[in-house]
Amino acid sequence: MASQQTALAQQRKLNHIAFIQSHEFRRPVATIKGMLNLMEMDGYDENYPLLKVIRNSVNEIDDSIVEIVNS
Repeated sequence: MASQQTALAQQRKLNHIAFIQSHEFRRPVATIKGMLNLMEMDGYDENYPLLKVIRNSVNEIDDSIVEIVNS
């Protein structure tokens, strides 16, 4: 019985971690990606090539978040 309660407590903690990762971390990443899209639509990426570096880094972070949440 105690081990079942421990397992349930651990599952709740894992669910909480997954929620934080998928919402709290993902929201600012999605905001940055949206801002980069707007900048690219306006042609800023042609004048500021570092925006592509930022996009790649943000995509790496996003991919890591997705991988962790799906685990």
